[in-house]
Amino acid sequence: MARNYLEGTATNDSGAAEVYRNVSVTPVGDKNALVSATVSAAYATRVDEVSSSLTYVGKAVIGTAVATAGWQISRIVISGTETIITYADGEASFDKIWNDRASLSYS
Repeated sequence: MARNYLEGTATNDSGAAEVYRNVSVTPVGDKNALVSATVSAAYATRVDEVSSSLTYVGKAVIGTAVATAGWQISRIVISGTETIITYADGEASFDKIWNDRASLSYS
């Protein structure tokens, strides 16, 4: 049975489980065969329905505090028959603070 080596970037807070992204697996004895995969992580989700036309949705690794950077925040605006979804600072990165959602710029 072949043994695999796991390589990737681990991100974790003290006491939290490690999360790997962009993982490569190399079977022992066959160093030229790399398999790339993305390991999905479980995310905590928060929804703030401010009104019938404005909703904020935040996702972060489970255990991320609402006052800590590490959130991906989107804003959903309903205008007539159109639903517009934008992201804080125009990017889907996980580096925002959930508590700041109303004061962030969205595009």
